[in-house]
Amino acid sequence: MVKVFPSANMAPSYLKNVSALLDFIDLMPTGGVSLENILEFRKAGAKAFGMGGLLFDSELIKNKDWEGLGQHFNKFQQLL
Repeated sequence: MVKVFPSANMAPSYLKNVSALLDFIDLMPTGGVSLENILEFRKAGAKAFGMGGLLFDSELIKNKDWEGLGQHFNKFQQLL
């Protein structure tokens, strides 16, 4: 598996183009994967996702809103 970073600076179509040439390598977009684009990366061939700040919402953690954080996680899970 190859980490593709930063995914925030590329369109999911880039991942699709690379996958077309290197279909024997699994690609993992990292750095910029969000609720808004995760499905597009999945459709483009991503096999996994590297996530940090956009998954672990700092405001929810700062406010100790564990229920809200769980709901935030569930949004990602429902998309996949």
